[in-house]
Amino acid sequence: MPSILHVTESYAGGVVAAVRDYVASTPAFAHHLLFADRPDAPVDSSSFVGFHTVTRLPPGNIARIRRIRSTTRNLAPQAVHAHSSFAGAYTRLALNARRRRVVYTPHCYAFERADVNPLTSLAFKTVEHLLSFNTTVFAACSPREAALSNWRGCKASVLFVPNLPPSGDLQRARRTGTSHERLRLVGAGRASAQKDPTFFLRCVEYAHRAGLPIQATWIGSDPGFGDAGRALDIDVTGWLSRDEALTTLAENDIYLHTGLWEGFPLAVLEALDVGVAAVVRDVPAFAGVDLPKVATETDFVRLLGDAGSEADIAQLWTQGVHSLRDNTRINQLSALHRVYGGRNVGH
Repeated sequence: MPSILHVTESYAGGVVAAVRDYVASTPAFAHHLLFADRPDAPVDSSSFVGFHTVTRLPPGNIARIRRIRSTTRNLAPQAVHAHSSFAGAYTRLALNARRRRVVYTPHCYAFERADVNPLTSLAFKTVEHLLSFNTTVFAACSPREAALSNWRGCKASVLFVPNLPPSGDLQRARRTGTSHERLRLVGAGRASAQKDPTFFLRCVEYAHRAGLPIQATWIGSDPGFGDAGRALDIDVTGWLSRDEALTTLAENDIYLHTGLWEGFPLAVLEALDVGVAAVVRDVPAFAGVDLPKVATETDFVRLLGDAGSEADIAQLWTQGVHSLRDNTRINQLSALHRVYGGRNVGH
């Protein structure tokens, strides 16, 4: 059985779900994992199901590069698939793409970050451009990420590999009828600049000012809402396992994705999959995707004001499902076989 070695320096959150989907979609390959976890987002044993071997990366940049090189030599995989920026750098410094098939999924390029100065962003972009010349295939998780991966002068192939909802394909039915008096709004994510939970806080505050009856929940550890969040009666769940998070998510009407920069967030697919309408910020990650979008707190309040009935919410949900109708298991399988198989790969 041919094998694939997955390398990730930050095995947590959406990366865990995405990599596990890649494994589930390609059972013809033996999958191996080299990983480092993230202290602020622990993973449980279920995150390693499906891998033939699981090995933790050692601390230190040089040690990690050496481990990738030695593990690749021992396993002789058909492809080495690096996930996210640091793993992408480690892998492409460790291996030679002329001798070994090197696959890279950025899961959001670091130069997209909105919390760094222009010089830092330029440095990130320059490093990515240089490393692109030692890449066989870019397996982009969104159409925008695919467009960003077409580096000038680089001959690597670029393929779009869609992320999947938990069910593998978006469900085509939504629960109807409500017994609650207030619209239930939910957000989720780490307390980070990327997820920008303060936007969620401001949206809730503006909704209260407008007299809209809402009940707000944030899935995740305390994002720093503090007294302002308590005054707005935002329920912060604390860290939850993925199953617990999905159960909590499904209890709501509208999911607001607050991220400022993304590859393509699985949380949006998860919300739609459990029958919750998804609204996203109008940021570049969603360019060309016809999801309901808001740019400001005022936009969001206007959208909530128009979503006054179950039928209105269902229409928002339907819009989201339709816009992501191609994010299916069969499409992911087809793309991954081209990514890993070495034949019929192209832009």
